[in-house]
Amino acid sequence: MAITRRELLRAAALGGVMVCGGLPGAARAASRTVRIGFLAPLTGEVAAWGLPGL
Repeated sequence: MAITRRELLRAAALGGVMVCGGLPGAARAASRTVRIGFLAPLTGEVAAWGLPGL
């Protein structure tokens, strides 16, 4: 028995909702601080590529 991509995505979405306890609850619990990651070279030979993004 093979699982289709649609069934896999549906199960993953349902699992995410169950872990979070529901999307409205997760939205209420969100803090006001938003952290944004930055992954780029800031030193070395290729720092010229990463420094403008910083």
